[in-house]
Amino acid sequence: MSVDVTRNTFNNLALVAFDLADRCQYVTTRGTNVIRHLAGKYFQSEKKNHWLERKFLPTLPLPPLSQSIKNIIEVAERVLPKEEFRQFTVDCKKLPAQAYDLQASLWFATKTRECWNEELWQIGAYNSNRAPLRESSHWLGFDRKPDGVEDYSSFANPECVRGGIMLRELFKYKEKLIKGESEVDLVSRFKGLRIDAATCPKMFSVRHPGKRIDTYTENVRNSHVIVEAYGHHYELSLVDDSGNLRGAESLASELIAIKVDAKSKEKVEHPVSVLTTDKRDTWFKNREMLLKSEINQSSFATVESALMIIHLDEEGAWSNRAESALRAYNQRTGAWDDLTLNVRVQENTAQLVSICGHGNQDATAGAPTVETIYKNEEAAKQCFNPELVQDDECQIKPLAFEVQNESLGFDLTGEIQALIDAGINPDLKAEELVYTAFTKEKCKKAKLNPDSVVQQAFQLAWVMSFGPENGHHGVESYEAISKRAFRKGRTEQAHPFSRDSELFVISMTSGDDFSIEGQAVYLKGACKALSKQKREVLLDQGKGHDRHLFSLYVLSKYFERDIPALETYVNKIFRYKLSTSYLPQAFGAGGAFLPTEKDGIGIFYPIADADEMRFLVTSHLDRKIVEPFMDNLKASLDQINALLDHIIESQKKELL
Repeated sequence: MSVDVTRNTFNNLALVAFDLADRCQYVTTRGTNVIRHLAGKYFQSEKKNHWLERKFLPTLPLPPLSQSIKNIIEVAERVLPKEEFRQFTVDCKKLPAQAYDLQASLWFATKTRECWNEELWQIGAYNSNRAPLRESSHWLGFDRKPDGVEDYSSFANPECVRGGIMLRELFKYKEKLIKGESEVDLVSRFKGLRIDAATCPKMFSVRHPGKRIDTYTENVRNSHVIVEAYGHHYELSLVDDSGNLRGAESLASELIAIKVDAKSKEKVEHPVSVLTTDKRDTWFKNREMLLKSEINQSSFATVESALMIIHLDEEGAWSNRAESALRAYNQRTGAWDDLTLNVRVQENTAQLVSICGHGNQDATAGAPTVETIYKNEEAAKQCFNPELVQDDECQIKPLAFEVQNESLGFDLTGEIQALIDAGINPDLKAEELVYTAFTKEKCKKAKLNPDSVVQQAFQLAWVMSFGPENGHHGVESYEAISKRAFRKGRTEQAHPFSRDSELFVISMTSGDDFSIEGQAVYLKGACKALSKQKREVLLDQGKGHDRHLFSLYVLSKYFERDIPALETYVNKIFRYKLSTSYLPQAFGAGGAFLPTEKDGIGIFYPIADADEMRFLVTSHLDRKIVEPFMDNLKASLDQINALLDHIIESQKKELL
């Protein structure tokens, strides 16, 4: 008995001591990060010929466990039924004692690694995911036709002409990055985006699926790409025998030759690349079987050492971004997901496509690449010969795969065949709303953050469409936000649904119970609360609790322990019917963000343009459900527009 008492006393003292150390470490780190963040801002503002070096960035601080528990209890109260919430609060009281050693492991990682949650987030969110990469909530970025570039209708093979120009410009851009010669003001809307020689390898890399975590091979020094056409794969070198970059006409000629050769063959409906979209562990097993063939070994080595995949699309240009999202997500060919960069070449709209789950290569890193190409594309096109014809001397190198060799034990009629036939997202729908009544400038005149204003419109539109959620006027939402203010920081999530947002929605949906003055006050309160929350996550504090608790959950599984509070968090709270992502870039303003749940909605909303805002809504729901939501979203924006006018007029009167 005395031994047990002594052990319990020691455990309690250890828990108190660690909690105290945890809080002290957080406070001191936070203070240090304020100074480092300000210093980083200074160096970033200096006009140097490189992006801000990573060493100037502060490391991501580990939030105190008590802080994350407090945050998640607030969320749980809105999400869980009353009885489950009561049990969750009981479980949370036990969590510090159950997880203090896991918290200590994370704390130790802050001393030994540049980012304490990087690997854990990858293990849990990417490789042990409950669905294939494209089924998960992720950002798919693609460019759009720039205003300064006219169409390619004067060329006999316009998609190949633009493809040749894009490949040449991409290679030149890569070489500049390696030499540290990229322009400091390259990304007009992303002053904090660090694209330099250190980041360059991530843009040109390949993932090798593993049992615990994917490994990456950097292909930045290689000089060939893989061209997929009609299900067939080809190798295309971007340099000549002397190692010099080939001209755009030469590259376009070879693309034309590939297109002609592929069309002369029987179309492959389901190429090997489709298997890379499956679950990582499933793809790992299938890949190991395929690699038993010497032909497959050679072909895989060629593909996985390429800079990127370029896909020749035969169906012409996409008419709008909604169609782009559908085509990109539902596409079954040409998408080799192991490569971080895909290029889809169409008649007038060749598109850079980054497919990611906020992983090794965030889609937003494609923004400077798109801007670079657009700046030089028109000049390159002017030097191009409109009468371009096929070059008879092109050396075409088709690749072969033995996917039906019975000795591999690979049965296309089983689970894999079902996956291929079903498609990635066969029921995915996309709708687009272009809104012009107000833009970000009016929000700024009202002294409100544009992103925060738009998030209130989402909350209002949801309640107008579906009613209160669990008795609350709003829906728990996932908003992806960047953590690039921290070294190796990627994404965290904000929580737009709060008590302040709920008060705003109530004021807008309660008939004549609230005056326009009262509604304006609640709008300002909701926007300021969300902006404050984001500052706490993004700048000096790193207060986001979602990645923190998820990392603890992954560690608990690694040590084969079931911790009730973490189990409830991941399985019942870490679910969001509304998933959103905002990207303030001027170029390449296409993209989509899938819903995290089958009965949810995903919204991507670039609001960089001065004269419009765009909202791309994706869902698996019936159109009879989605279309009213789109109508209510417009109605919500209209109502907020009136409130912004009222706020601006009130500010003018105050000045008088």
